[in-house]
Amino acid sequence: MLLLAAAALTASLEAKVDAYLNPLVRAKDFNGVVLVAKGEKPLVQRSYGMADWELDARLTMRSRFRIASITKTFTAAAISILAERGRLSYADPLSKFIPGFPNGEKITIRHLLLHQSGVGESDASPCSSATLDDLVREIESAKPAFEPGTNGRYSNAGYALLASVIERASGQTWDAFLRNEIFKPLSLADTLADSEMNVVPRRVSGYVPGPGESGFLNAHCQGAWAAIGSGALISTAGDLHRWARAVRNESLFRRSTLEHPYGWGVRKYFDRDAIEQSGIMNGTASYVATYLKDDLYVVVLSNVQTGALTSIGKGLAALALGAEPPKLTPSPPTVASTAEERSKWIGRFASDKVGSPRIAESDGTLTLRWCATCDAVYLVSTGPMRSYDRQDSIALELTPDGGLTMRWPDGNVATFVRTE
Repeated sequence: MLLLAAAALTASLEAKVDAYLNPLVRAKDFNGVVLVAKGEKPLVQRSYGMADWELDARLTMRSRFRIASITKTFTAAAISILAERGRLSYADPLSKFIPGFPNGEKITIRHLLLHQSGVGESDASPCSSATLDDLVREIESAKPAFEPGTNGRYSNAGYALLASVIERASGQTWDAFLRNEIFKPLSLADTLADSEMNVVPRRVSGYVPGPGESGFLNAHCQGAWAAIGSGALISTAGDLHRWARAVRNESLFRRSTLEHPYGWGVRKYFDRDAIEQSGIMNGTASYVATYLKDDLYVVVLSNVQTGALTSIGKGLAALALGAEPPKLTPSPPTVASTAEERSKWIGRFASDKVGSPRIAESDGTLTLRWCATCDAVYLVSTGPMRSYDRQDSIALELTPDGGLTMRWPDGNVATFVRTE
């Protein structure tokens, strides 16, 4: 009877998850896999859509995704393992491991872990051939953002430096240390560093929202091999579930003794304590969360670049906990636009708090670009004065004075003035 009751509960939760996600799947706003687990037992494992549209290959629960910034949770764990072994201290200056680094005597390992180092960012693309030494040299020459410990700014460069610290403290390469000290002990057989040349079974293709019948384009840069320390790992939903359990259960290091679960964000959802991390880059998006006291785990992976995964992840947790999930709103219907209507959007806009995007036209479709070297994001027309960015779930509207407003899914609104 207990087995029947458990099976019925799982089937009920699966049906709720399908009903919750299907509007996004139908609108092509979600293409990926989800996993919800209690303890070691998966309650929901669902895949939606394609691993490769050109080969007509469907996603499965064993599909391997680039997990972007979830990589930081592994890099931070490696530092904690080395600290417990006495190979380094969180108070150690960076100069101990990288002599001559600018401000290296002021930057501590703790600063790097907490995004408080102030180091400048590397310009290297994740798809480039840059090595870890190349990244360190670029970061050395980049202009610092602030004095170490005086401020905070999310930093991929800081985690590249941590990868270098791991190599110098352990005598192993970053990926070898992760493989030998984390992946193998935890049986994370599907987790590995991304590679440009190697054939990686079940590695999915990466896409971005775009025009045309499919609604997608191949991501311009799909690799992550040069995002060493910050975003270079590939994994599966099952492996990330096992990883999150190991962090909660302190299988490799004592998380609860730390001032902060380094590499993770600390949250409180539905009156419950949680830690989470998400990632987005180059045709991929990823999310993992652990509800510590509930022993509940949520993993969401997509091979379409989208900013919606955090909301999806919170919603799946709510369904499992019997709470009210956040409403997921599919992209609005596309409305045909005229050349005259599109011409009103073309130009550069500026906001002191957000940036200076440029809107242009390409083959009858509007595109938005945040910087000269950034990839263009396609906008779909949703009315004469309205557009929508499916990649970031942002609603755009022209204002009567020629300016622009953007509204994000969390309700934040930014106003831009036209500068040209």
